[in-house]
Amino acid sequence: MIWTTEDRALLLDLLRFDTTTPMESGTAGELAAAQRRYADAARLLGFGVLHHASASPRALSDVAVPKAVSDVASAMGAQFLAAQPNLVLSLGDASRERTIVFNFHMDTVSPYLPVQEESDIVFGRGAVDDKGPGVALLAGIRAALRRDDSLAGRVRIIIHVVGGEEGGAMGVYGTRALAAMGSVGRLNVVVEPTRDRYFDRATATMTLRLTAAGRGGTDDEPNTAQNATLLLGYLAAWFGKRVLPVVDDAGGRGCLAGLHTGTTHNRVYGHGSLLLNFAYPDEETASIVERTVDRELPAALEAFTTAYGGHPTTAATARAATTMVRGEWLKRGLPTLDNRDSAMERLLREAGFARHDDATRPITCDAIWLTVPDGYTIVCGPGDLAANNAHGDGEHVAVADLDAFAGRVAALVTQFAGKVDE
Repeated sequence: MIWTTEDRALLLDLLRFDTTTPMESGTAGELAAAQRRYADAARLLGFGVLHHASASPRALSDVAVPKAVSDVASAMGAQFLAAQPNLVLSLGDASRERTIVFNFHMDTVSPYLPVQEESDIVFGRGAVDDKGPGVALLAGIRAALRRDDSLAGRVRIIIHVVGGEEGGAMGVYGTRALAAMGSVGRLNVVVEPTRDRYFDRATATMTLRLTAAGRGGTDDEPNTAQNATLLLGYLAAWFGKRVLPVVDDAGGRGCLAGLHTGTTHNRVYGHGSLLLNFAYPDEETASIVERTVDRELPAALEAFTTAYGGHPTTAATARAATTMVRGEWLKRGLPTLDNRDSAMERLLREAGFARHDDATRPITCDAIWLTVPDGYTIVCGPGDLAANNAHGDGEHVAVADLDAFAGRVAALVTQFAGKVDE
């Protein structure tokens, strides 16, 4: 067994740090302190800290930055980036062709969960997403170094410990910043819970918000009000019938998300919003999504006006429909990952990694920023987001799964060194 009492202690320490992303908490957490604890453990293996700093404010200034990121960054000011540094650890000194990069995120979703142990199951926020896999990664590298102490002289091993993955941040000030610095390798492994089957493609997402801004009223005079609930509900049904199937047929995935107007029974709500999220595997699918939305939104509003203009209760809403609703893209323009490499795939098989061949199953993560022409990028890790309650109560991870992943990491590092020596 590779997993040790030291690994257990490191994982429990990391879980006790509240590294909830500011994207959800609106406050600075303990990410930097957790990264320092991880760096201390890595130093025992010979790793040095190559970089531990926040991204430049320029990272928040382009079209790929989700609006949610811009909004929280604006509210928090300089503290937003300062609270979310990125850590780069390095062992060895070799060219990019002889470099293997491992990437995992230390930020977590909310709420923070207390740390518990039951037999060989560890509970806590980040247990499986993504602190547990990060500790297993370090355990695997330690095992490889103990088996062959010449590894550090033959290859370079880099570990990214990033923030900015959760909360819809999409890695724009985390992994993207490190990739822009040139911190990439011949093989790049983004460690995420994938049931140990690796993906070499990753989707990106785009988010549309439809906002209704009309004149509300009371239940005594509904005829004079502009009903956002009625209008947005109609649009939700229209998009469900006319947009989502087109997106699915194009190879993407569409999600009708939150519809918000009000909760009181005796009001007509004039204001509200409808959220739609689309995952896409490539730029062409993203273009199909945008073109479909551009076509169907005005068609839906025109159809609503026709359908509801003839009755006094809904006529005011029908007359205002085309001016009452505004569409806004909260997130779009993100890249995707889709790469193959026969040599690296063979190496992964020899190390015990199986490729996930379900082309219909999307995964969205920071790997989208690690597309490099002379490298191969995969996403792989122990556990499962759903089965291990990654974003819910009772998030947990089995020590056996962490130990098994550590064994595959040890084999991968060893196989990688042998491959680049050829």
